[in-house]
Amino acid sequence: MVAHHRHTDLRWMAPHPMWFDGATGLNGAPGRPAILRFKGDSFMEEMMSLVETRPEALPAWLAVPETWRAPMPEPPRNELTPSEPLSRARARRVQLARRRGLVSGAAPKPTSQAEGDLKLFQPAQDRFYIIASQLVCARPGLPDHRIQPAQDERARFVVRRLVPTDGTTGEFDPDAKDASGNDLVEEYAFVPFGDTGGWWQRVAPSARTQLQPNEERLGLFPSSYRTDGRKRRLLLGALPIARREAYVGAAIGAPDGSPPPALDPASPDPRTLLWQTEVSAPWAALEEQAQNLRTALIEEFNAPPGMDPSPAELEASAREQLTQFQARAAHIGWLILIDARRFLQAHLPVVWASLQGLPTPRDLTSPEAFLRTALLNISPSGDLVDVLNTAFPPYDGQFASSFADGLLSMTDANAQAVETAETAFEWPDAAGAPTPDYPGFVWMPAHPDFEPLTSGLPSTWDRPTHLTPPVGIIQAIEALVAAALPDAPTAPVPDLRPPRPIARNEEMWFTVRCVFERPNCTGFAAPVVSAPSAPFQMASFFDPDAPTRDIRIPMPIDISPAGLRKFRKGAGFIVSDMFCGQFGRFKKTTLGDLVRSVLPWPLHKDLPGAQATPCKSGGNPFGLMISLSIPIVTICAFLLMMIMVALLDIVFRWMPFLFSVFRIELKKGAKD
Repeated sequence: MVAHHRHTDLRWMAPHPMWFDGATGLNGAPGRPAILRFKGDSFMEEMMSLVETRPEALPAWLAVPETWRAPMPEPPRNELTPSEPLSRARARRVQLARRRGLVSGAAPKPTSQAEGDLKLFQPAQDRFYIIASQLVCARPGLPDHRIQPAQDERARFVVRRLVPTDGTTGEFDPDAKDASGNDLVEEYAFVPFGDTGGWWQRVAPSARTQLQPNEERLGLFPSSYRTDGRKRRLLLGALPIARREAYVGAAIGAPDGSPPPALDPASPDPRTLLWQTEVSAPWAALEEQAQNLRTALIEEFNAPPGMDPSPAELEASAREQLTQFQARAAHIGWLILIDARRFLQAHLPVVWASLQGLPTPRDLTSPEAFLRTALLNISPSGDLVDVLNTAFPPYDGQFASSFADGLLSMTDANAQAVETAETAFEWPDAAGAPTPDYPGFVWMPAHPDFEPLTSGLPSTWDRPTHLTPPVGIIQAIEALVAAALPDAPTAPVPDLRPPRPIARNEEMWFTVRCVFERPNCTGFAAPVVSAPSAPFQMASFFDPDAPTRDIRIPMPIDISPAGLRKFRKGAGFIVSDMFCGQFGRFKKTTLGDLVRSVLPWPLHKDLPGAQATPCKSGGNPFGLMISLSIPIVTICAFLLMMIMVALLDIVFRWMPFLFSVFRIELKKGAKD
């Protein structure tokens, strides 16, 4: 019973220099963990020097509301000793000098010069925040409790989210209640979920001083100091303000404490995300390109009077653009077949064996049978085959009769030929012979003139509820693949995760509680959880109130040819043989050529030059090492930025707010 009493008779307090402050609801109140604010990347050295030599000045580092226009008053950093280890003798001399009044004593709390709430800024904004607290025994003198790591005792802290129930704004007390005793603020604990973030679990009002199951715990580290002739132990921890997006973007669980449905480990399946990434996404992008080309061709044929080219010119332009698209669509179609084939082999081996006509270890399930039927029935439309064989330079190669036929025709040799080809596929010329380095068949999943594929979905297909008619082929295949996947993976599951939810811009409040855990005393001594710290907000990266780091980029002084030639070309680009060919093709391309290549008829003009081939010498490929002068690159980057800013100012009207120009007097004869 004695041990039980000693364990439970503990409490968390603010650092000792703040115990005699009468405040109860603000940062630095005696019964709450204190939030200290530091500026600069050397904040750890500053903090250790502060604790070792001027602990009574800790209140001067308390965080208060600030903005870049009204910054927090700077604490007396110049009174701190250099950040170097203190010997015991030197520490005693410092303490003796402090007692004799030979060094400055306590420093006052900073007074906020900014109106508003306590907002903590990110490390990128040159602000760092430390949670500081002391674990004491609740007996006269409030001595520090000695933590026993050998007994698995741990001191940590947790981040809690605060949600006002009555629309309260501004700084508020997390423990506030209305006249009827109802809580005005709800508290939520952050529960990590793998590497993808986490979710907020509601904490019952009666359980706020308790740890929640699987709640995230962040570490505290000890630091000792002497005050009033006694040695004290301070527990410190760095607040994770840089994780704001993870906290703000995390979903809120159900009122009963269960996780939100989106975090069900069974959904989404990483294998489904793999299919979306490698098959659905490039297929959908190709369809979008086809639609854009269709729109552009219609605009050319419907040009206003006075701009109409001759019918022959229109026909030639349309034929050239369609031929180029057909080559691109055929090439991407092969790549889609390669990835789809590998996916079926790895994750749906029974369906793949059935498509090959091989014996299967078991009968196909209904979803697998539906997928197999769709793959066999999705086939090129008759219009596509007719146009490719007659209207344009004909293709004398074979056309895959179905999606399944394309998958089976894409042998390992064909896949290797496509993936190792050094030049892009070009549509055959008038002779009609396919390119020897590529497969002898075509699978074209998109075309600007018409639907290139017939759906072929099974009539008894159980369409998922989230797909509303009409269902596109890409969506249908994706849903069929997801339904056919076996519960137990048949191959290593890819490390793919759904995109994080976008952090909302609404104001979110947080607080911190310190925690002392004794796992060896489970059942006898519950974890000791502190009162909440002062509520605070976490600033976003582009918060308008945030301070900024000073960044100075000196430009070259002498920009004459004679001056610029002095700089060493220290930046190098390694260019492969394939990139070398493209580089040689575009060396003579002008800005006007680039602009005209994207303009509609009649201003459109294709880029000059034939298709690029890898650089070779005597049959041996070679690359390039291109060295550049960084000062010249910096000048170009600055001028291009100003040009783009001036152009986009037509839309954003941001030029008056972009920069401020200050005159700097240069000394006569100065070279730097």
